[in-house]
Amino acid sequence: MKETEIMIGDRLAYRGQFAAFDFRVEQVTKRKVGYHAEPGENRMQYLRLNEVQPIPLTPAMLERNGFEKVQNLLVLQWENGVYPSMIFVEYNPENYCLFINDMMFPKPVRFLHELHHILMDCGIEKEITP
Repeated sequence: MKETEIMIGDRLAYRGQFAAFDFRVEQVTKRKVGYHAEPGENRMQYLRLNEVQPIPLTPAMLERNGFEKVQNLLVLQWENGVYPSMIFVEYNPENYCLFINDMMFPKPVRFLHELHHILMDCGIEKEITP
């Protein structure tokens, strides 16, 4: 992965020879990402960018995070001020098409960090965990 593809708050994965884990990005440099091994920990741990990989989105992951299955869609509703807002995610075997309210996003979403970026760009503070 490149440092330009990652932002603080993204969830990524490390799959090494002796360990495998998911983590939340706390810092991004040109060659490394920083994370806390335990919540609230002060000490930063680092991994090289070539050691991390994106986490693929799955229907099960979205359902664990509050999306409800409605036919071939996964839907998340929440109150945003006066009116309800909705995220619709349409699944096909290779990627997800994302709709927020009446707006469709032209680029397919395949990974958790891509969904996080779109939500943040829309001002939606919803953390999706693996």
